[in-house]
Amino acid sequence: MDSEFLQRRAAKILQMFPSSVFKGLEAKYAQSLLDGELLFRSFSYFMRTSDVARSDGYDGRHIDAPDHDVVVENLTTGAKISGKMEFHNISGKPNRIFCFCTSKERAACEIFGDTVVEVTDVAEFARRLERAIRRLGRLIRLDTPLLLAREVLYYEPNQAAPSTLNVKDANDLAFVKRSIYKSEHEFRFVFSQRGGRELIQKIALKAYRPVEDIESVNDRMHLLKVGSIRDIARISAPPTI
Repeated sequence: MDSEFLQRRAAKILQMFPSSVFKGLEAKYAQSLLDGELLFRSFSYFMRTSDVARSDGYDGRHIDAPDHDVVVENLTTGAKISGKMEFHNISGKPNRIFCFCTSKERAACEIFGDTVVEVTDVAEFARRLERAIRRLGRLIRLDTPLLLAREVLYYEPNQAAPSTLNVKDANDLAFVKRSIYKSEHEFRFVFSQRGGRELIQKIALKAYRPVEDIESVNDRMHLLKVGSIRDIARISAPPTI
């Protein structure tokens, strides 16, 4: 491959990343983060945590929830049921998908802790993450691509899915949240154990709560060690007024 092609490809990759991302956390964890210890929590943790700032019972899924009644027919028996229905497209098994959450906006992080760390070279950060995930892949089987990194897409359940979202793609579904969370401006880094990112589809009554599906599931986490990131990250001071 010629150098011009490689330069174009590198430029395209860089365009995928914002200039900086921010991580809000408690001060006691900030130095460990700068030393390269990155805690990835499972989607199932975020679905049922009691931490209101981090909780989202519908993480990793797109919901089509029309405001009107819907008629659903069983094509085998011909039986029909009518009522308020929800159509769920789910990214996979929530205890096997792991996420490191950041934000494109510093102010959006302040609800998550008293300290904000800014990553100033997101592309390099992603490269180091992928190397660490590749090492983890020698111990456990992982889905490919090993690392997904992109901004979250926000949607309204009672409106058509955004044109940029493929609701049948489990990789896309790992980056969707309801619009009530759009103030977070989230940019997330995701990897999953083998079989974690597999499309699951479900039709449910509006009384259905996704957390019911994971009552018997144990939350998992992975602490990835990527080495010091002090050359590409720093404590971010609040803006002066």
